[in-house]
Amino acid sequence: MGLSTLGMLYLNAAVAASGMDRSSDAVRSATALIDEAADVAHQQGADLNADWTSFGPTNVALHRVDVLVRFEDGWSALKAAGGLGDEAVGNLSKERRARHQVSIARAQLLTRGKDAAVEALLSADALAPEEVRGRPSTVNLVKDVLGVHPQPSVALRRLAQQCGLHA
Repeated sequence: MGLSTLGMLYLNAAVAASGMDRSSDAVRSATALIDEAADVAHQQGADLNADWTSFGPTNVALHRVDVLVRFEDGWSALKAAGGLGDEAVGNLSKERRARHQVSIARAQLLTRGKDAAVEALLSADALAPEEVRGRPSTVNLVKDVLGVHPQPSVALRRLAQQCGLHA
């Protein structure tokens, strides 16, 4: 088994662990799996697409952000996202960058950064509208962000309408 495949197995296991419950054991388990993936990425040395995995340090960092958001730890997710280099993120597909922006929007909402959440959602929609408008979980996020704005901006109302929401 190649390093990329092994690393992705760790990342998939971490996502699975983060979906089970929000106990301290689940957090430790998911974090340990992400750390194992980070070790594998370090051994691999770079972002590669071996075995069509797109595995490497960037993918590990993206998964760390996603797992932290799943545990509703917005502050830690934003801190982890801050460690991602612009060039590494810029090399991702538009869809993956959009999904990352959705994770950032969730983290911002968790930390009461409601305007930053709007910016992240609008950025995601500009990159890949199907990642925002076509995913029920993201449409629900748009609804939640809309709900915390007593007077939503024109751009947020337009996005909500494009998601099929009443704004």
